[in-house]
Amino acid sequence: MNPAVIQQIKSMMSVVQAAQNPVTALNQMMASNPQLQAALTLIQQNGGDARAAFFAYAKQNGIDPQQVLNALRQ
Repeated sequence: MNPAVIQQIKSMMSVVQAAQNPVTALNQMMASNPQLQAALTLIQQNGGDARAAFFAYAKQNGIDPQQVLNALRQ
């Protein structure tokens, strides 16, 4: 697991959580980052369920989702 990616995700989570309007903040991030746009597409393909999209992506790519969640909680 790439520590730089985990740190980037933590940083983004922090910005969204601190925003007065988290949805707007997330939409602005997605508009300026093609990788986030791809994540939004994946979420939409999973019926708008971000959790299901995360687990599906992890399974498809041979990633242990619990390991990622544990890293994000640190």
